[in-house]
Amino acid sequence: MAGWILERKMRSGATVFDIGYRVNGRLVKRKGGASRREAEAALVLALADIESGAIRDHTAETLGAYAVRWLARREPFIEPGTHAAYRNDIVCRIAPTLGPLRLRDVTAEAIEQAIVQMQRMKPRRGSGRETYSAKTINNTLTTLSVILGAAVNDGLLRQNPARRQGGAGERRMRVRDEFAEVAYLIPEEIPPYLQACDPAYRDLAEVLTLAGLRISEALALEPRDIDGDGGVIVVARQLKNGAGDHLKDKTPRSVEIGPRLGERLERRAHACRRARQRILFSEPDGSYIDRTVIARRWHNPALQDAGIDMHLRLHDLRHTAAAAWLIAGKQSLEYVRRQLGHASIRQTQVYAHLERRGRGQAAANTEDAVWSGKDAIDGMQTSNGREG
Repeated sequence: MAGWILERKMRSGATVFDIGYRVNGRLVKRKGGASRREAEAALVLALADIESGAIRDHTAETLGAYAVRWLARREPFIEPGTHAAYRNDIVCRIAPTLGPLRLRDVTAEAIEQAIVQMQRMKPRRGSGRETYSAKTINNTLTTLSVILGAAVNDGLLRQNPARRQGGAGERRMRVRDEFAEVAYLIPEEIPPYLQACDPAYRDLAEVLTLAGLRISEALALEPRDIDGDGGVIVVARQLKNGAGDHLKDKTPRSVEIGPRLGERLERRAHACRRARQRILFSEPDGSYIDRTVIARRWHNPALQDAGIDMHLRLHDLRHTAAAAWLIAGKQSLEYVRRQLGHASIRQTQVYAHLERRGRGQAAANTEDAVWSGKDAIDGMQTSNGREG
């Protein structure tokens, strides 16, 4: 396979060297470098990529156009929520910063410049932030990496510029994330909160606060999911787009509950069966409850009536359950991981500072062992001195 180098004069009088070659029958002409040696190196690399199959086609398509085409291609294989998140990343952040660039012109440097732009952009109307959070930008970089990875698989790019090359292998480009401790009620605040709850909300509030279910999981519970005698709630589905749907990882889990909560839920499940209601927590007409209605109608007033002066989202009741298991129940992080349904213990590490199981006793035992050993040694030395 042959290519060529063409010397060209710029308007400024400088000399540059372009390279040319064919990919899949298409003629490609692009910049090679400021010297013939740079152009020769670029040409050798390009021809090697074509020969190895790393580059199988040539396109002048922009990243923005490719991203839209990629998303349409992926739609049948991903959840509607995932599709919406990808589309939001593309429309709000990727297209405005990198969209006009041709795919082959998207470099690590271009992405770094785009990150700076994203950090200065104002979120869409309704957001309480002046700029995008590090988490939002990192989520966008993940989406960008997936898109560029698809371009690599399509043979349009040699490598993914959104993944840094290093001694430890490839890793996604990320910005430094600010630390934000999760919000939760301490165990002493749970009873006042629950006592302040409207009776129509009380059972649901206990499930969120003491069993740690996601609100979408709790709202999709059915009477058959409650096993009060066995002390478990079976989490098998979640509320999605106004209907019960499978869980994100499609794996049901059993959440351990205490006898007090088990008795409450058994009574509710029995009442639902008697009334022929399919949903455990529902509106009077039997339909699913909207989570925003729960926060506005019941959760926020309960916080206020309980005298809890803090911003606590409905989702933070899940953190409350985790904190209670660790602080009051003195359970392990692994127990919390199983209860919450985390795929990895790394997700549960956010609660690591709350784990108190055996802390004081472990430190006391260690201290006893250290000093008892020293006392034994001192005794031996004293005894040896007397013998001498």
